[in-house]
Amino acid sequence: MTGAAYVQAKHDPEVKAPLSAGVTGLSYLLSVILLALPYFLIHNIWAAFAASLLIALIILGGFIYYSSVINEKDFKREYLETVTLLMITAFGSYVFGTVMEGLLGTSVFGH
Repeated sequence: MTGAAYVQAKHDPEVKAPLSAGVTGLSYLLSVILLALPYFLIHNIWAAFAASLLIALIILGGFIYYSSVINEKDFKREYLETVTLLMITAFGSYVFGTVMEGLLGTSVFGH
């Protein structure tokens, strides 16, 4: 994403491409660390998953709030729309993984 931010920012003369890329890279790195942290701190995988999901929703809320203020859009509507689309995508990925697990006879958890 850092590279994509750099290439995109390079086309706008008012934006400093290296700075834009750096901020994007640091944002993604921090997000990944925060999302992975519960799995290192909480021994119950479902509790860690719930904590990671909560952190994801908070991070998402921060980004959407910033975007909604800049673009003068309704935060609540933008947040609900984005969260709904992400949850549908996550559910679809889960279903796909479950189907593939059945077809291939494998399991992530070793059952």
